[in-house]
Amino acid sequence: MKKESTNKADFRRARATAFWLGLALACLVSVWNMGNTLGQNSTLSDVKVKIAYFTLLLQIDPDNAEAHFRRSQYYRLVHDYWQELNDLKAAVVLFQAQRKDQLYADQAEVLCRLLQFCFQDEGAAYRELHLNRQALSAFSNAILENPTAPQLYSLRADVLDKTGDHALAATDRNKASHLIDRSAAEEEFYQNLAKALRHYQEEQDFEEAIGWCNEALKFRPKSVQGLSLRQKLLILAGKFSLAVCDLKHLSQLQPHNAKWGSEQLRIKLLLRRFPGSEKDSKVEMRQLAEAKKISTSADVMPPISVINAYIQHHPADTRGYSARADYYVSQKNLVAAISDLSKIMDINPLSFLALTRRAHCYAALPEKAKALADYQMALANIDSIARGSLMKLEGTEEILFSRAGALASFGDHKEAIEDYNKLLILDPDSEEAYRYRGDSYKKLGNFEKALEDYSDSIKRDKDSAGSTYRARADVYAHLGKSDLARRDLEKAQQLGY
Repeated sequence: MKKESTNKADFRRARATAFWLGLALACLVSVWNMGNTLGQNSTLSDVKVKIAYFTLLLQIDPDNAEAHFRRSQYYRLVHDYWQELNDLKAAVVLFQAQRKDQLYADQAEVLCRLLQFCFQDEGAAYRELHLNRQALSAFSNAILENPTAPQLYSLRADVLDKTGDHALAATDRNKASHLIDRSAAEEEFYQNLAKALRHYQEEQDFEEAIGWCNEALKFRPKSVQGLSLRQKLLILAGKFSLAVCDLKHLSQLQPHNAKWGSEQLRIKLLLRRFPGSEKDSKVEMRQLAEAKKISTSADVMPPISVINAYIQHHPADTRGYSARADYYVSQKNLVAAISDLSKIMDINPLSFLALTRRAHCYAALPEKAKALADYQMALANIDSIARGSLMKLEGTEEILFSRAGALASFGDHKEAIEDYNKLLILDPDSEEAYRYRGDSYKKLGNFEKALEDYSDSIKRDKDSAGSTYRARADVYAHLGKSDLARRDLEKAQQLGY
């Protein structure tokens, strides 16, 4: 009997606990919503009411860092700087604890900005109280959180003047001025790059686009995005030596990205395919670049006539067929390109490059079985002729990358991910492999994995990650993280996407 009464008492205590927890949660949501509503129409007469609301919220949830931060702003409006400081210090401790917590790993940048604002407000409060040394410490902490914010150096400089440290104040003002100039330079860079893209994409005016790229690169000479666009435009304009210079620069900036080195080699081989001097070859190749802008017609264009003449005089030279296949691909005549790549295979059955290119053409048609058969044969060929060499490593990467893209286009995203996994074993710093594997994970609905891959891609190439920021924004939206999605969309727009 005693045992039964004990069980009933335990049950009543549990039910009461559940009731009060539910009531506390309801109050928490209600108070937070009311505080936000008041915050949208804040007037001085509302300030004490808002403080009361956030005080109630903190009684229910004392570890709510944002509530401390919000209440501190209202204390400032009534000039209660000591209470403001107490709230800011509490917010700093809680935000710093969140930054160490793995649960908040994907919000590191947001927490960094929140801490910056906390320290910045703390410094302003100390300054109002004429506690200049404490203000200096707070502004310095804010700068550690965001060393590229010019206003923080200006605020610290004002306090340094009050403490008599005029030399240090001048240094801070120079730093602020430099950061403002750099911000303006970045804006000029993106504006000029946008103009280059418009002339290239909408007007096909390569010379004008190159001019705007040159203007953009004056502000950021080591921008991978700017150099990548300019080298593409230089190739289309027939300025191959200048394109090779840009590609060499890109190779130095991204030594692990094999794409830039292989593109240099491709241009040099294209120049060697044509008889005559290098100058004549450039003229012919410029005509070929111009031909890419013209739709296929019944007329025989000068570039194809040059290539045909070369093949006629050198029927056993695979370079002629390779050049003509390039031309046919540029004209989207994939059947003719496959025919020429097959002729290369007749001359050199072990050519894994020709097999890879033919597989790519089959995939575009699409003829899945033939494409996958060619990719498999290309991997076998490179293994037999280049075992243990650098050529094997680079060739295998190219084949795997091409096959992964083809598999993704067929909708075989699991198989594509397997190829990207192999590729990342060979080249762990391939930002493209992370980006495209992220695309496949996203297609499969595995948004957590996609988020990891997009973030790894951005870490490796922030300057030309516009499309990746946009893709990651989509993933954040699917995960319900609208603030982070909005932030990534803004970055994508800054990069021209």
